[in-house]
Amino acid sequence: NSKVFANEGQIVVLNAHEGDEIVVTDIAGRVVLKENARAMKTILNNNLNSGIYIVTVEGVATKIVL
Repeated sequence: NSKVFANEGQIVVLNAHEGDEIVVTDIAGRVVLKENARAMKTILNNNLNSGIYIVTVEGVATKIVL
């Protein structure tokens, strides 16, 4: 199982399998970022605004606050 959390304005995904799809949506449901996981730790730094986001890794969604 992957672990998703925010750290200093970045989204961090741990323990995802390389190539797993990571989709970040805002609370309105708009996709703001889509990327494939890299190795065991993926850091997404896309200059996202502060707010609430839903990060989905291979179908499992996690709510985070930046």
